[in-house]
Amino acid sequence: MYIMKIKPEYFEKIKSGDNKYEIRLLDEKSQQFKVGDSILLKKEPDLFDGLVIRILEIRTFQRFFEMAQKMSLADLGFEGKNASEVEEIC
Repeated sequence: MYIMKIKPEYFEKIKSGDNKYEIRLLDEKSQQFKVGDSILLKKEPDLFDGLVIRILEIRTFQRFFEMAQKMSLADLGFEGKNASEVEEIC
């Protein structure tokens, strides 16, 4: 199981079900992820609250803008935003 930190606003969106996807840069750690793996998301800053999620799908994009154009922004936790705004936030 992987352990990763997550900002409070994204933690709460995943916990409530408003955010159906967790977005990560394709860094060294996330390159190891496989479908079926579990991740313990620890809510910053105190890291006391946590959620265990399972990887059901892995999608890769060159830029956040491309992701925002191809996926539902509401499912990504960015309801009411456009692709350019999402790229700025990410």
